[in-house]
Amino acid sequence: MQNIYFVPLHMSALVYFISSLLLFLRHKDGERSRLILAYIYLISVFSRVLRIVCIYIGVPSSSVVSPTMLVLAIGMITLNIIYAIEVISPGWLNFKRTLNVCSPLILIYLVYLATRLTGVEYTPYNSLIEMLPMANHFDVIFRLTLSIFIFIPIFILFFIPYTRRYNNTDRKWILRFIAIISVANLAYFVVIIHDNFITHTLYLYISAACGLYIAYQELFVRLIDKSQVEITEKNSDNVSMSVSYADYDDKGVNNVVNKGNSTDAHFLFCKLDKYMNEQRAWREPDLSMLLLSQNIGSNRTSLTKAIQCGGYGSFHDYVAHYRIREFCHVLKENRNLKVDDLFYQVGFRSRSTAFVHFKKQMNMTPAEYFKTLSNTK
Repeated sequence: MQNIYFVPLHMSALVYFISSLLLFLRHKDGERSRLILAYIYLISVFSRVLRIVCIYIGVPSSSVVSPTMLVLAIGMITLNIIYAIEVISPGWLNFKRTLNVCSPLILIYLVYLATRLTGVEYTPYNSLIEMLPMANHFDVIFRLTLSIFIFIPIFILFFIPYTRRYNNTDRKWILRFIAIISVANLAYFVVIIHDNFITHTLYLYISAACGLYIAYQELFVRLIDKSQVEITEKNSDNVSMSVSYADYDDKGVNNVVNKGNSTDAHFLFCKLDKYMNEQRAWREPDLSMLLLSQNIGSNRTSLTKAIQCGGYGSFHDYVAHYRIREFCHVLKENRNLKVDDLFYQVGFRSRSTAFVHFKKQMNMTPAEYFKTLSNTK
């Protein structure tokens, strides 16, 4: 009966392969999240190709309720959640937080290895229904727990810091993503409950449709309309803060291009300044000189001269100025925010780097700055 879903298996692999290829080709138009999704889809392609090869050579596939398959399923769901986290809060994920997100999966696998080392035998079953009569056995209880755990990673998304201003999506996308992942998980759960060629075939179609929908959202829909964000911000309580250099500067840095500089550098700096203000490019943790120069139609040498013409020592100082300015404004508006989380929200990926730039720009530490806010309350 494996051959009956042979066609949807090929179709599913092809959908994920084309989607991953498009994501790779257009990753420069998006963010780090686009690359993460591309790699996830490549893993999906590999798993399906492996299954196709097994069918060709006549090797039986592993049971969907085997501990290994259940752990792999939870792992794939966790990877999708990591992608969503990067979308919701760009730059929030660092090594430690990624490890925390994956820690339940790691713990589960370690428990499984420990049970195997202690001599626990996992009786082969084809479905949850087939296992239920033996629900008093540890190997069955463990697998039933893993089956339920398939739905748990989704809830992580409700605890990720979300600020519309510091990412390129909205709450509608978050809800749609949760819904589509829930549908895919539910389809897989149906396969676990009753494993046959019909449920497998339906799952392949549903999984491919969900993957295609997420890729479509990532490539063509997800990025929010920044002009609409601008209108929203102007109508909000934050109207007191302008995104231009002249309206806000905690250090009083002279942001006007020096009169003695060349006209070309002056023009390029103005163009760069406009791009940064309109696109809020500093929020992107992976913003680089190369990416910025490409986006404004220049080159790194000219851009370096323009930034120096604008009164900044380096590209990193220039971008950090925007981030520190945003940090100070948001902290004034909400003093209950955690300093580390706020640094990630404004685009810093490293806490130590953020502290160095803050001290350089503000001539004080974040803690000292917070005290000044408390004194002026």
